[in-house]
Amino acid sequence: MNRSIWPAQEIQKNHSEEFEVDIRLNQPISESDVGKFDIVHFHRRINGPDETVEWINKLQNGGAIVISDMDDYWIPFHGHPARALVIKNGVHKQIQMANKAADIVTTTTEIYAKHIRGKLNDEVHIIPNAVDTEMKMWKPDDKGSDRVRIGWIGGSSHERDLAKLEGTFNKLFSDPEVRDKIQIVMCGYDTRGTVTEMGPNGEEKTRPIRPDESVWNKFERIFNNNDKATEDQYVRRNTLPITQYGKHYNFVDICLAPLDEHTFNECKSELKIIETGMMSKVLIATDRYVYSDLLTHGENGLLVDPRKNHKLWYKYIKQLVLDEDLRNKLSKNLYNLVHPVYTLEYVTNQRCAWYKQILGR
Repeated sequence: MNRSIWPAQEIQKNHSEEFEVDIRLNQPISESDVGKFDIVHFHRRINGPDETVEWINKLQNGGAIVISDMDDYWIPFHGHPARALVIKNGVHKQIQMANKAADIVTTTTEIYAKHIRGKLNDEVHIIPNAVDTEMKMWKPDDKGSDRVRIGWIGGSSHERDLAKLEGTFNKLFSDPEVRDKIQIVMCGYDTRGTVTEMGPNGEEKTRPIRPDESVWNKFERIFNNNDKATEDQYVRRNTLPITQYGKHYNFVDICLAPLDEHTFNECKSELKIIETGMMSKVLIATDRYVYSDLLTHGENGLLVDPRKNHKLWYKYIKQLVLDEDLRNKLSKNLYNLVHPVYTLEYVTNQRCAWYKQILGR
């Protein structure tokens, strides 16, 4: 949605005099579409993954400039719940072939672009992520609290990232200076869904996830200090739909973004920075990759040296809890960093100017 549907809808809304947009979400490309478009900009695949390269070639032969958009590295990291199936089904190879066949690849950051160039395609253009500040979920509506709320907002694939916080909350809940001033908020909790397992002969079997085996229970034990936190000290918020998840930010003051070190995380976008800044919250992040590139420690965020996870997450959280002026400074400066240049309107204006450039208009 962030990379395809919402930008296309923004073009329809504000650039209809220059562009006629055809959004295909559930409707496939067909033979009658060949020769119809000047640009085809797709995210990951056209029709089925096995058909993508074939359709890229057909559309190119029909005169279209075909652009592939990438926002995640093409193969998940070791430990990612989808890695085994991606490799078994050759999804990563299909993505690579599609990007080699495309005329141009768009991605989120120069860091990721360096991985694409030389390996997949030398024609790479940066279109950063953005948020639509007209959407209700990105209109700040802080719920307030008499405690400083430290939040993590994420999904189920972050087990290795959250391991960097091990021991942090035990220290905070044991610290008499802050233990009665904080509330830890874990956002995104969801024990629904299915798991697809592979048998000894490579056969796939899908079954519902049992609540007791959900990775969210592991996450929760990190945040609530193995169930030792009081009801005032720890809150969990259930998952929200993609059109509402931004509301989680109204329930936190400080956002945490721990990262494990691997290529998948290296290629992550700046979206967490954008979201946190647009909602005028404070961000503490691992001092790596896009966070190192965009944030200035002590000015618009706090950066944790990953060699010192065991002490710096605790140190920086405590520092912010006790220093309201610092929280206000960092949140204001982060907002100024991302607004307006990472709003959907601003980024779409840049996108449209680039489209006209490659069309020679």
